[in-house]
Amino acid sequence: MRNLFHSVWRLVTLAVGLAACHRPCPERKRNYLAPVDSAFTAYFAAYGNGSYWVYEDSLTARRDTLFLVDYARNYSDFGEGGCEYGEGIYYRLVSDTTDERAGIRVRANGYGNDTGASVGAATGGSYGSFQIRDGRFVVSLPGLSVREELTVKGTVYRQVVRLESSSLRPGIVFYWARQVGLVRREGGGSVYNLITYHHQ
Repeated sequence: MRNLFHSVWRLVTLAVGLAACHRPCPERKRNYLAPVDSAFTAYFAAYGNGSYWVYEDSLTARRDTLFLVDYARNYSDFGEGGCEYGEGIYYRLVSDTTDERAGIRVRANGYGNDTGASVGAATGGSYGSFQIRDGRFVVSLPGLSVREELTVKGTVYRQVVRLESSSLRPGIVFYWARQVGLVRREGGGSVYNLITYHHQ
């Protein structure tokens, strides 16, 4: 079924930080990174494996479910030569109606007092990058903003992060709520709203 997250898999990969590198680094050169900013975890990682979100298209009444898999949160080496050591968060969100190899990929690393972030697609496309510093989104990428209030199926969410595709498929908009996750997706002739969810 062509559904809400058919385009998510191709549009939205949340990718934050750098891939791990396993080459050894002399201790004298090691740079210890800050933990991932709590604002990032509040919006994008306040849940673990077994969590799920159920959505309904307000135009067609079709439903789709996202499941969280492969969650990991640990400290390891990053960067060239593995000389940056810090906390990393990784997981994927996959749909019950799409190939599990696709999905939203989420990664995070802390640099100084910031969490560096980028948003891209499983196909290699990207929205751009942003940072979270002391709980605030301080470097805005095209299409990223924070909305004061959003009502979804009668529930009011405040301080919602709005992400809009700026390069791959303009007009597709995603809304992420603190301590909840993805609550709405608009565009492509559909409006999918969160109707229920479960966090582990």
